[in-house]
Amino acid sequence: MIFALVAFCVCAVASFAVTRTMVQRPFGWGMDTPDLARKQHAAPVPRTGGLPLFLAFAVLWLGLGVAGRTPMDGEWQAILVGGFIFFALGFIDDLRPLGAKVKLCGQIIGGLIAWALGLSITEITYPVGNFSLNVAGASIVLTVFWLIAVPNLINLIDGADGLAGGLGLLLLSTIAYVGWVVGETDVAILALGVGGALLGFLVFNFPPARIFLGDGGAYLLGFLIAALSLKSEEKGSVAGVLFVVIIALGIPIADTLLALLRRAVRGFPLFRADADHIHHRLRNLGVSDRQLVLGLYAVSVVLALLGLSVLWSQGRTLPIVIGLVFFLLVIGVRQLGYVWRWSDLTLQLMRAFERRNDVRYALLQAELLEMELDRITDAEAFAARMIDAMQRSGLEVIGLGEEERGDTVVCVDQVCFAVRFPAGARHGSGHWRRLTECFGDVGARAAKKWKGDFPAALAALVS
Repeated sequence: MIFALVAFCVCAVASFAVTRTMVQRPFGWGMDTPDLARKQHAAPVPRTGGLPLFLAFAVLWLGLGVAGRTPMDGEWQAILVGGFIFFALGFIDDLRPLGAKVKLCGQIIGGLIAWALGLSITEITYPVGNFSLNVAGASIVLTVFWLIAVPNLINLIDGADGLAGGLGLLLLSTIAYVGWVVGETDVAILALGVGGALLGFLVFNFPPARIFLGDGGAYLLGFLIAALSLKSEEKGSVAGVLFVVIIALGIPIADTLLALLRRAVRGFPLFRADADHIHHRLRNLGVSDRQLVLGLYAVSVVLALLGLSVLWSQGRTLPIVIGLVFFLLVIGVRQLGYVWRWSDLTLQLMRAFERRNDVRYALLQAELLEMELDRITDAEAFAARMIDAMQRSGLEVIGLGEEERGDTVVCVDQVCFAVRFPAGARHGSGHWRRLTECFGDVGARAAKKWKGDFPAALAALVS
């Protein structure tokens, strides 16, 4: 216990010192620029917060090695090598975007290496009734999926200051407790040490954040949570840490499922970023960032306790926990406005399917603009093409700047479009706003390519 507390304190101090230095003297690269849409912070913020976490993790690993507490068997090697791969992949993306396909391939490679080194799910056990299922044939698929899914869940929820870091600290604390209970003291020490590093980082990441976790930090944190939950004598057991972590991950899992579902229904690509996540919805309801983060922390604590209740009862409370989690999900979906009224759910789905063709057409126009962006060398010519593409999608750009009056204002990379909807439009403002946002990525690329010339060209055309 003393060693674990020392690891926690040392990592907290080390992470605090490194993070403070990075905040006071930012590198100048790896900055997250606000776009007034999904990224609503006031000024550019460094997204290199994964570096102090990784340095603290490396120092902790060396300390454990010197103390003889990290036997370099296959599983420990998998945690070390996999952690480095996932961090490096995300950190490089923080400095220069790699693209979703490249990152997914890198994650698969990292997951396969970790599995080959011995980190695996081999058996699923339900203690009540002595039920056990050997999944050795599907071990590689289940293991790699788990090692990829958790980092992406953490990265997806990292859209509000302090949210991913706080949830990560809660999850690591839960893993440390369960590791201590099942006799994996080294797991508990490593989890507490990384949790201490997160605490030191959160001092600067809590709203208003002065540094972001970034993909590097989110991927490292997610991989360590996933890997440490497998480093147990009770692999796959519902009475073990794996199931506890799944329940405690309730918020990011629910957010991911809702994101995939709404994108599929609306006709958007499944992995296209949007501004409709749980934290975005809470902000739209007038909840401050601090209230948002503290509220989601509280929900996560409840979920973690529900997961631990399964451990404490040796699986007997599993049906009750599943029912409670489902009840919380139903209440949350309704309160956040994803469903207007349950009685109108069928009508809401029918309307969404009716609008799919409009969305797909706008996305097609945006894809054509992406191709034009590489061929056109003149900002004025591209601005004209973009406005024409938006008009083809049924949108009329009537001005730039938030002071312009239109049916809606959509901001992309600090360029705000005042848009008027077609006369007699059947659908609500949310639909037309989403159509406008289809042009967000290509607009951001154009603004990056021509900088101030692009907004000036747009202003000249719509004035």
